[in-house]
Amino acid sequence: MRNPFAVFRFYASHWRGAGHAMRCMTLARALAKNGWDCSFATEQESYEVIPILKEFSRLVPDEFYAHPVAHDLLVVDHYDCGYEYEHHFRPFNRAIMAIDDLAN
Repeated sequence: MRNPFAVFRFYASHWRGAGHAMRCMTLARALAKNGWDCSFATEQESYEVIPILKEFSRLVPDEFYAHPVAHDLLVVDHYDCGYEYEHHFRPFNRAIMAIDDLAN
């Protein structure tokens, strides 16, 4: 039996900041303590800005979108990824969690 698998989609940069990444890292660590496998679908720049992200494997966002892998949970904490992005992954996961810190 395989461990449950979560994919986190976020972006961090020098100009955008690290809040999205740190929220996702905190949740990924908690899930990992409970037996989950976690990967981050984020740009390489995120790993350069926050090296501790290397605790988890990285999926290239465009490749993940073009060729989704089965996962149990998709966590989206990204201003540019909304309903259409989430809907694209619906057939490949059991649940989607959207974190939105803008009240729009």
